[in-house]
Formats: sequence, structure tokens, C-alpha cells
Amino acid sequence: MSQPYRLFILLSILLGMMLIACTDNDPIIPKNKIAIDSSTTQIFDFETSAGGFEVGQFGESKIELENGAYQLSSFSDSGNHYLVGKNQEISLKDVAVEVTTTPISGSENNWYGIVCRTDDADTGYALLISADGFWSIAKITQSGNRQFLEYLQQWREDDNIRRNQSNTLLAYCVDNYLALYVNGEFLGDYEDQSLDRAGGVGFLAGGTQGDTVIVAFDNANISSVSQD
Repeated sequence: MSQPYRLFILLSILLGMMLIACTDNDPIIPKNKIAIDSSTTQIFDFETSAGGFEVGQFGESKIELENGAYQLSSFSDSGNHYLVGKNQEISLKDVAVEVTTTPISGSENNWYGIVCRTDDADTGYALLISADGFWSIAKITQSGNRQFLEYLQQWREDDNIRRNQSNTLLAYCVDNYLALYVNGEFLGDYEDQSLDRAGGVGFLAGGTQGDTVIVAFDNANISSVSQD
């Protein structure tokens, strides 16, 4: 079994300016055009089992079950950092992932959320929020032996995100379409076809150098979806 979780150092400089997709109040694809197959829904309450989400210690970072939740603790003293925890037993291209996120520790300058279409090297898509009320959509990309977040949608503030509190995230990865909702409200979307594949699903938490970021993920629902 490959190591499914790694602490990756982010590039200090983003790779150029990314094109920003439409972020009107309405999604590119309306929510009612995405059909969730309830017969495939898997529910993870993390009360007594990780349910296929692996746990472990990774240097000064770790992933564990704590207080009935799946908890990621990410740290690095040598640069910005993030930690990915995934369930590679689930392999879906078109998926909806809903989870409740709670920041436990760390500054507001952090990032955490849902990962889809992830592979053994932890590349994939990441749909993220921060404790200070911002959101973004990114792609986890590898260049040589380094991995980093390539932002498809740059960070944008949204009042629907509860600052330093629990938020329920819903992410759609459907064909070339990515969309993020928080607490039932649409935040933004993007169209990208570079990762046209099935993959695992999981969660991500990260922050700035020297900042221990701890985020709890709970009550996760994972379903196969289709676009009408």
C-alpha cells in the first residue's frame, strides 16, 4: 500500500496568473441538473472507524480519529504546507462529497476542504475554504518531486462561510465541472478537463510555515452523481 498521506511543501510563488472562471450568483450547471445516485451513498460518521480513510503519523503531522471525527493535523517549519487524507478504496470520476468541517487549531490563514479524483501520489482537485471566510478551487499538481496547489479559482471572500466555526461543505466533481457549496449556499465553480479520470476522495488541511493547522471532518456522505 502506498503512503496515502504526505506533507507537501507549497511553492512560494504561484505559477503565473490563472484564468478566473465565471463566478456569478448562479452556477454554470444548475444544482438540479446534477443527479445524486442515493443507492451508492456511503456514510462515514467516524465514531469508531475510519471506514477506509487511512490514519497515521507523518513526521510532525498526523491523521487520526479524535472525538468521533476524522482529524488532520498539518505542520511544517520550513514553508507553507498541507496534508491530504484520502480513501483510495473509493474510485469515482463523478462524485458528490458532503462533510462537516471544524477548525480546531491554527491561524485564520489556513485552508481545508474536500479532495476528489485523487491518485496514489495525492494529485487531484481540491475545493477549499479558510477559517477567515474565503474559498477557492485548486488542482494538486506535481512538478518533479514537488507538489503544490495550482489555483483554478483564486481565493475569494464569501459571507456564507462561518468564520472560525463549523461549516458543511458540498463538492461536486462531475465530468469537467467542479462546484463548491457551503451550508447549502453556492460559492463558486470551474470547468477543467485536465484530470479526466476516476480517483479517490478525501480531505485536506494546511497552513503557513510554523502554524499547526488542525481540522476535524465529520458526517461525510459520498455519492456517485451524473449530469442530466
